[in-house]
Amino acid sequence: MLDGLITFYSSFHAVRGEALLARRGMHVRLVPTPREISSNCGVAVQLAYNDIPQALEVLAVGRVEVEAAHRYAGATRTTTLLDRLRRRAAG
Repeated sequence: MLDGLITFYSSFHAVRGEALLARRGMHVRLVPTPREISSNCGVAVQLAYNDIPQALEVLAVGRVEVEAAHRYAGATRTTTLLDRLRRRAAG
């Protein structure tokens, strides 16, 4: 279950963080940041809440700036930001 959310101060760090975590074999995806969570960056990384401690360690080693980590079950969207961008690029 993807019930965790890591927020960032910039989209650069969100995209870089998602790539680092995916390379480590973690199940993550980019999603729009819910406004009730943060207004800093429009993109967050969604992952299993139990994976957050490990993810924060990977991000710290990779020098990715993190705003905060949250439990957020409402972030389970069927269409992610990346899905929408891919569709837009395809046609």
